[in-house]
Amino acid sequence: MWEQDIFFGGEGGDQLVALKDEADFGAADAGHVIFFEVGDVGVVKQDAAGGRSIETGKEAEEGALAAAGSPHDGNELAVRNLKGNAFEDLYEMGSRINFTGDLIYFDSNRIRHWGLLLLILTVVRLFSFISTTLMMMLVLTGCAQKSSEPENKIDIPKPAAAAPPVDTRPVVLCFGDSITAGFGLEAGKTYPDVLQKLLDEKGYRYQVVNSGISGDTTSGGIDRLNDAVNLAPKVTLLELGGNDGLRGIPLIRSRDNLAQISARLEAKGSKILLLGITLPRNYGRDYVRDFEGMYKGLATNRKYPFMPFVLEGVYNQKGMMQADEIHPTETGAAKVANNVFRYLEPLLSK
Repeated sequence: MWEQDIFFGGEGGDQLVALKDEADFGAADAGHVIFFEVGDVGVVKQDAAGGRSIETGKEAEEGALAAAGSPHDGNELAVRNLKGNAFEDLYEMGSRINFTGDLIYFDSNRIRHWGLLLLILTVVRLFSFISTTLMMMLVLTGCAQKSSEPENKIDIPKPAAAAPPVDTRPVVLCFGDSITAGFGLEAGKTYPDVLQKLLDEKGYRYQVVNSGISGDTTSGGIDRLNDAVNLAPKVTLLELGGNDGLRGIPLIRSRDNLAQISARLEAKGSKILLLGITLPRNYGRDYVRDFEGMYKGLATNRKYPFMPFVLEGVYNQKGMMQADEIHPTETGAAKVANNVFRYLEPLLSK
């Protein structure tokens, strides 16, 4: 320390005359850097005798401590002339230290100028670091918010699929129950499907619409009559009533429902082809007779073309009926279509 007998060429006061114990010190290493605090460093020259051992006794002048054997040359400590910030001085000093032990000299004017420049650069770098940190925080915050909020996706409308060409052909409506619907058959194998192929082959430009529902009764036909009327069919094949008979519904009710359905469609301009059905004989001879007469009476009164039994040539024929002995097979449905076509053809026009 400056105030405690540092060896600066005799200016510090007391001088080292001898060392007490040789074991206290080892050989000095050439080129060691002297550590210092700002404000406490003087001008130092390289130790010329740093490579020799320090000896005891009166030989201290010959084997002096590093930088202790030369006069101060009257120069003041350069650091004491500094009026800059300690941070600047330390920065500048560190940059000017030659680690080979060369002369360390501080010019106060240069230190002041370089210190100011370093201060400006330090402030700029500090603001740059803070700005970069804030920007990264904002980006991370934005990403977090973006991940937590649903993205507003822009729905790009897909090109609409080309609509199928509108079928402007007049309608032949098949309005019935499971026999019309094709219960137990694959799609495209019902009697209305086969009937469409027959019409096409014969050159009749009509579209066949299958409006059959398995299990439907004449009351169910009333409930969906508006849909049928809206189709404005040119010809209606009316095949309902079999489920009424199997359920024992009073015949007068079934007859009135059939009459209402046919009248509504006829009023819309549709021709009516009435397709009759019968019941198993175990329902009783009188009941079966009256049931069959219901269709015949309606056809006679309204002068409708009438096919007495829709399953004629199919019922009880080998390979024509399914195991339930109520619904036709694929072969039976094709047979039904051919039979119906004979009754239908007179009602068509080319």
